[in-house]
Amino acid sequence: MKKNSLKINNNIDLIDILKIIWEGKNKIVLITIITSLIVFGSIDQKKKINSFKNSLIIKPYKNLEFLKINTILEILDNLDVNNYKILNSNLNNKLPLNKLILDRFLTELMDYEELIKILKKNEKVKKDILPLSRANQNKKLFNYAKRLTVKKIEGDNFNYELSFEWHNINEAINILDQAINLTLTNLEITLYKDLKDMLVIELQKIQNQNLKRIDYLEEQSAIARELNISENRMFFDLSNINPKDLGNIFPNDDYYLRGYKAIEKEISLIKTRDYRDFNLVKKYITQLSKTDVKWVDYNIFLLESALLIEPLTQTLKYRVIISILTGLIIGLFYVFISKLIISLKVSKKLRN
Repeated sequence: MKKNSLKINNNIDLIDILKIIWEGKNKIVLITIITSLIVFGSIDQKKKINSFKNSLIIKPYKNLEFLKINTILEILDNLDVNNYKILNSNLNNKLPLNKLILDRFLTELMDYEELIKILKKNEKVKKDILPLSRANQNKKLFNYAKRLTVKKIEGDNFNYELSFEWHNINEAINILDQAINLTLTNLEITLYKDLKDMLVIELQKIQNQNLKRIDYLEEQSAIARELNISENRMFFDLSNINPKDLGNIFPNDDYYLRGYKAIEKEISLIKTRDYRDFNLVKKYITQLSKTDVKWVDYNIFLLESALLIEPLTQTLKYRVIISILTGLIIGLFYVFISKLIISLKVSKKLRN
């Protein structure tokens, strides 16, 4: 009998609790809402959730100046300099010059170095990273920079879309324009430097080959003089043979048979070479570096912006959950305390 009575009392208590909650549901909901608003009100209003996706189309530029660059690269190619190595690490990627330059520009832009330099000067970013350590500042800057993305436009192999998420459209235009211009400046500097460096390397390589050739020819000339061989003793028509191929006709040990007159003439010609092609390329590069070349095609004023609602951060999600739970607990506590106070007042009146 006692057990049954206990179960009945428990059921009655649970029903009473549910009744109290039901009767006070409006108060619980109201308190939950007020608590949530207080929690959200405590969030720094400067940290806005809204941002804009700012998109810009960028594509290869059709520029007559590229004809001059092509001329330089053709000469370099004739000099056995791999011009595609200058522009692209993929040696098998025989793309047109303007598309190779666009690829190199995008690679330079997306290493974020130029963008981070621009972001460091932004007032909002400076305030945001000021309290942080040097390592965390760099990490924060890189996270800002990662808001810039690039993707190839579907159906077009050579046009790309740059996207930059930022809270202010005018600032986004300014930041993106500065980053692009700085990247183009650095690209131009490194491109001309690469061309000049490759030219110097190739010239040094040929000069070293010539020095080795002269050493060899002087040895063969000495042998020919010792044997008193002044004229050619090998009966070949050498007039139409490239000097580079002479080694295939005359074995190394027999080259002296050409006679010291021909050998010494060859030595003289090698020593007096003016490397005209190299000087011509160097002149073209210098002239081109003084020209204002538009390396890629874009118009910053055609930038399109669309409002984005950024997904809630993990911290913000926790705040939402905590605010709701806190509101419910406070609401329930208030309802039960109110009910208890009312019950005590009623009991007191009844006793009186």
